[in-house]
Amino acid sequence: MIKAKVPAENPEANLKSYDEIYRTFSWSEVEKHFSWHQTGQLNIVQEAIDRWANTPQNDSHVALIFEQNGEVH
Repeated sequence: MIKAKVPAENPEANLKSYDEIYRTFSWSEVEKHFSWHQTGQLNIVQEAIDRWANTPQNDSHVALIFEQNGEVH
């Protein structure tokens, strides 16, 4: 159970309209932003955390929040 909620640092990053995204979504466009498009392999840690943390404007921000044994880390 999640006991802490962290507010978004950038509220503009949140999905504003599911219907609009649903109508315009394209996997071919999404693939361009991930290395698995070139390699054919998926490393979710690299895609979701390492790449994000290695971006200069993000290197001092929390990359991952998780709960283990009832504690939020």
